[in-house]
Amino acid sequence: MQCFRSLFIISSILILVSCSKDDYGSSEVNLGSSNSSFSNYGNTSSSTSTVTQYSLTVSAGVGGSVSTSGGTYDDGTIVTITASPNDGYEFVGWNGSDSSNSTISITINSNTTLEALFSEVVTQYSLTVSAGVGGSVSTSGGTYDDGTIVTITASPNDGYEFVGWNGSDSSNSTISITINSNTTLEALFSEVVTQYSLTVSAGVGGSVSTSGGTYDDGTIVTITASPNDGYEFVGWNGSDSSNSTISITINSNTTLEALFSEVQTTSTTSTTSSTYSIDVTAQSSSNYILSGSDQNGNVSGNDPSISAKVGDTFTFNVNSPGHPFYLIIVSNGGIDSNNLINGVTNNGSSSGTISWSPTEAGTYYYICEYHPSMLGTIIITE
Repeated sequence: MQCFRSLFIISSILILVSCSKDDYGSSEVNLGSSNSSFSNYGNTSSSTSTVTQYSLTVSAGVGGSVSTSGGTYDDGTIVTITASPNDGYEFVGWNGSDSSNSTISITINSNTTLEALFSEVVTQYSLTVSAGVGGSVSTSGGTYDDGTIVTITASPNDGYEFVGWNGSDSSNSTISITINSNTTLEALFSEVVTQYSLTVSAGVGGSVSTSGGTYDDGTIVTITASPNDGYEFVGWNGSDSSNSTISITINSNTTLEALFSEVQTTSTTSTTSSTYSIDVTAQSSSNYILSGSDQNGNVSGNDPSISAKVGDTFTFNVNSPGHPFYLIIVSNGGIDSNNLINGVTNNGSSSGTISWSPTEAGTYYYICEYHPSMLGTIIITE
């Protein structure tokens, strides 16, 4: 019998039929043998893995933006985020992260929320405040935000006064300034110098080198009295000096009057004594008011100087209640008996007649017992 092998494919099943010459008439069919390469035909095997995902939420606070608003990411994903400030702002940190960097990379392993934080950029300026000699200031300055208003007070020391600011046109010792640039201020002070007035005048018969003025305390002023022709200098009303040129130190308001008298020509003929009548009243507690005549003519006014010759007689008709009228030797010697002029009748009366016939040439005075400013000069010549 002829030997052959046949291969049948029936409904996707492979069937191998073979015959052997040694086993004539027999057949071997291997269907689904475990050794067959078709033993797993039709079997399937599958493997499915699940990936965890998390949400990322990113936002920007006022003043800036972020490069992403986030999304959903697989566990372990690394996401880089950048925060960008707007003009006039600066990045200051993250709400949800300790990083201070504006760009961060985070690994997603949980639901995460981040907020970029910004702050407005405020320009700052320096203020430097100092005080010149003679005072102090309430602040030495510092660093301030643009637009800050700072109040500063300059205080002078004793004996000084505030005069202005170096760095400001204000003349006020307290100023309020708006900081908008680096600023330097200095408070300026000057020493306070007391000033006094000097009034200088000349009586009949001469002139003075100055009429006075206003002077700083301690100033020394020299004054010269010059007599006219036919006159001679006899003294000062307001000074005990008998010199025609004096130097005075100004330390109070001062009034001086240069006094002159007519030069008497020598005559072999005897001279006749004269009597001068002068009415005396008082103006409050300020002055005596005299009205009458003396050897130079009429006498009038407040505390005027009067003059006569040795041997002449003054008759003072006094009507000055409360202001006793005394004739004295030294202007600042008071009314002590040693300073009263000898030979005066009724000296010190405030109502009545006071008479005096001078016997010796010189400068004498009249004065109120209670008010030393009520003082006048009497010039007696030979």
